[in-house]
Amino acid sequence: MAKELDLSAFAVDGGFRLEDQTVENCRIIGTQYRNFDLIHCIFRGVVFENAFQGRPGQYVNIRDCCFTDCEFRDQYRGKAIRLTCCDNTFTDCLIVNLVYRSYEERAEICGDRFINCHFRNIEIQGDVRVYDMEATGGSARYVDYLGRSISRCTFSDMCFEDMLIKADLTDNRMGNVLFRDVTVRGNDIDRNELIGCTNRYTLIRERPDAGQTV
Repeated sequence: MAKELDLSAFAVDGGFRLEDQTVENCRIIGTQYRNFDLIHCIFRGVVFENAFQGRPGQYVNIRDCCFTDCEFRDQYRGKAIRLTCCDNTFTDCLIVNLVYRSYEERAEICGDRFINCHFRNIEIQGDVRVYDMEATGGSARYVDYLGRSISRCTFSDMCFEDMLIKADLTDNRMGNVLFRDVTVRGNDIDRNELIGCTNRYTLIRERPDAGQTV
């Protein structure tokens, strides 16, 4: 098992802050009660496994980082965790058994790029907005996304399987995506471009329109 990173050197103001660091082949755990900043860092072969409890004012801020061959098994179970994940690059990463449930604070995932990453057993609920994201290669299986919206994102050469998306889905581009048992429910599901996709997905508008496959 990889060694655990000693976070004590990065403790600031009741939390942890890693900035301009290169971190390799270790585990980052035990940050559940504290604020967590990752800014402009490089991570290789790192396993993230934290259970954030959502104390008042708690946040997790991940910006402008590069992750390669990393695993994410974090769980955000408090009702008031503010999550910001923006302008990062993830390559050959595994995101598995990740849970996010927070309704009192907003979560934003924006400007991130995922290359050959795999998502498994993901549960996301709350005021979550995903936008301006790009994902190429890889797959997503057993994913429940009950958030606010997914917009202006690009997905290409991927497999989506056993997924429920309950959110507004607008202005997205999907190319060469294989859909299996994917359902999308939302009020605003418009202007999405599908090119060379297989099987499409089941669309259910949250207004008096019949469900349809698009």
